[in-house]
Amino acid sequence: MKIAALVLTLIISFQISATEISTSLELLERDLSSSINQLEKDTSFYHYLSIQDNSNNRKYFRNFNNRNIFAQRHIQRSISQFWNISNHRTSKANVGLGLYLAIDPFISSPFAQDYSGANFGSVMIELSINKGTNVLSIKKTIEIQPDTFEALKRDNILNTKQITKLFKNNQFSQNTLKYMAKPEYVKFRKLITFIMSKNHVSLIEYNWLSSLELFCNFKRKTSAMLYIGNQNKLSDINNSILIYWSGKLRKMNLSNDEMTSYSINKRLIKLLTKLKSYEKRAKYSKARSAAKKIFPNVSELLSIKEKLYKCK
Repeated sequence: MKIAALVLTLIISFQISATEISTSLELLERDLSSSINQLEKDTSFYHYLSIQDNSNNRKYFRNFNNRNIFAQRHIQRSISQFWNISNHRTSKANVGLGLYLAIDPFISSPFAQDYSGANFGSVMIELSINKGTNVLSIKKTIEIQPDTFEALKRDNILNTKQITKLFKNNQFSQNTLKYMAKPEYVKFRKLITFIMSKNHVSLIEYNWLSSLELFCNFKRKTSAMLYIGNQNKLSDINNSILIYWSGKLRKMNLSNDEMTSYSINKRLIKLLTKLKSYEKRAKYSKARSAAKKIFPNVSELLSIKEKLYKCK
């Protein structure tokens, strides 16, 4: 009888614990789910990195398959950092661990250091991500409700001090994703990765720089993406191409797709460099004139706008 009573007590305790954890999970998911949307079209994003321009790399990257394998491995390695709860690096993270993507090829390039204030490298990966891919947007901070905080404390996920650290003004923000990588927040991080996986979130949109204001007729577009993959998989990427902007690496023989991407992005960067100087005075007429000069083919210009994030 005593053993049966003990077993019953353990079962009840487990059920209560499971119920509490699921409650905190459900409430947090409720608060975040309203900010999940989808890409409206196949969309190109741009990631910069550094590769040493030496004889070994020139030999390795001369092969198309090697270039493709390298890009895939770099993407996979970057997104795995988000899902690996043993990875606690936060020093270089702006919005958490993952693959950082700009919404245009210029703003993170070596040609834009006067605007970005950083050197991300001279090798670019252009990723085309499928229409319908799920995006969690934190461009506008997400308000977390009081009952969610109470559940997180009750379930011993976070204490009051930790909640204050992660949620300034009760908001889920870039800092929430950045600092949750620290080891003391591992329980909370498990909840977030579970929610991202369950809701098939592959991209997290946040506020950063872009140079599409005049090109896409944006009033003010400050967006970038953190790519975390679909449950740590690359199934929502339909293409990825490496582009080399400096050194002897850029002189290698390119495939047709690589050459097309290189040609378009080289001219687009030239145009966006010019348009950046027009932004303060919103010189739309000069912007249109510059665009027509660099992209005289209207259909090509429209196809470029079609692939850029929310560009019209």
